[in-house]
Amino acid sequence: MIKAVFFDIDGTLVSFKTHKLPDSTVRALDLLREKGIKVFIATGRQLQSINNLGTQEFDGYVTLNGGYCLAGKDKVIYKHNIPAGDIEALIRYQENEEAFPCALVEEDGIYQNYVDDSVRQLYDMLDFPHPPLRPLRGNGGKEVYQLIAFFSPGHEERIMSVLPHCEATRWNPLFADVVPRGSSKAVGIDKIIEYYGISLHETMAFGDGGVDSGGTVKPHSADQNTLHHELLRKNVDGYEVLSDTKIRYRCTLAENELANTYISEVGLYDADGDMVAMKAFLKKGKDADMECVFE
Repeated sequence: MIKAVFFDIDGTLVSFKTHKLPDSTVRALDLLREKGIKVFIATGRQLQSINNLGTQEFDGYVTLNGGYCLAGKDKVIYKHNIPAGDIEALIRYQENEEAFPCALVEEDGIYQNYVDDSVRQLYDMLDFPHPPLRPLRGNGGKEVYQLIAFFSPGHEERIMSVLPHCEATRWNPLFADVVPRGSSKAVGIDKIIEYYGISLHETMAFGDGGVDSGGTVKPHSADQNTLHHELLRKNVDGYEVLSDTKIRYRCTLAENELANTYISEVGLYDADGDMVAMKAFLKKGKDADMECVFE
């Protein structure tokens, strides 16, 4: 059973043209919560900069690309700031090498050194509130969680070389979100589900009914909740969050498990025993003298 869903905002829940939630989306979100499914936001925005969701309620927020996570709107459960040394290096680079528009995102505010046409173009496209202007040295040593940095892809390697503990993420050529190294929405999602005690899929099942007598792969139906012919079910070894929409699960068959058997289907089950994913494939032989890893 699905227990939680995460949504990006800009270009996902909210159009770049209307800058508001469509009525159909509001109804869908409300229906999810009525069914007991927790609904979360996963965004690059700071919470205070989310100005396009109206009065819609959410159970929590992964903000600043995973660097600042909240249960509800008030309880901070995880935060990961950019090291102060990198911020100082950025300021020195701007003072001594070249200046570019840059916004520093703090825990409770955001400010920018200056604006140009690229800044205005992006903020207008997102209907993003324009931060107040202030010199980069004017934050009084407060922790910075993200930079909204307006440099081109061609300048990225040179600028990022002075920020050794950061990495840049980009979905638009006008700017990059610069975050602490190791910070991502995937990490933030992990922190949210850990806090709420939401289990990811826990077991994997293996079967030999994924092909017909002629060796052709048999499709599973949309309402199917079991394999065609299950042989073994066991706990997964673990999982890896690859992106906002992709998780890799891993399960190892030991030498003595399904030895000398052909496997042609696998299924992933959640903590309630419901199948949430399945895959049929051409039959694979499992030898008795080796382990076999399924992902």
